[in-house]
Amino acid sequence: ASLPTTEVVLNGGEYRTYTRPDGGFVFHDVEPGVYLLDVLSVDYIFSQVKLNLPKAGGEAIRCLEYRYPGAAKQPMAYPLELAAHVKQQYFEVRETPGLHTLFRNPMMLMLLFTGAVVVLMPKMMDNMDPEEMKKMQEQM
Repeated sequence: ASLPTTEVVLNGGEYRTYTRPDGGFVFHDVEPGVYLLDVLSVDYIFSQVKLNLPKAGGEAIRCLEYRYPGAAKQPMAYPLELAAHVKQQYFEVRETPGLHTLFRNPMMLMLLFTGAVVVLMPKMMDNMDPEEMKKMQEQM
């Protein structure tokens, strides 16, 4: 049997538990109060849930879901059914090479500039006025 890889924590680690093979989890001996539930998974990203646990015999447990930090809160039914929003992605996908990546390379830009100078300079010299050509040769 494999070890569970998903940990469920209240208030950043005040209470901790691991998920069962069926995905369920249980916290034991939790005092009444307000808690923030986080699902720590290597593979998936889950919402945060704010739980209000009343004293015994009080009102029902209230749950509010925060899909991401700063998102509007949404009421959630108890018992909780949490679903992963997205698979965790640790690496950026490399863009496929193409002409646009070739022209953003500084070495390629220098090569193109040098090639343009080598090809265009003799053509510019041929189009030059003969008097201007003599003046330039005297200056050199």
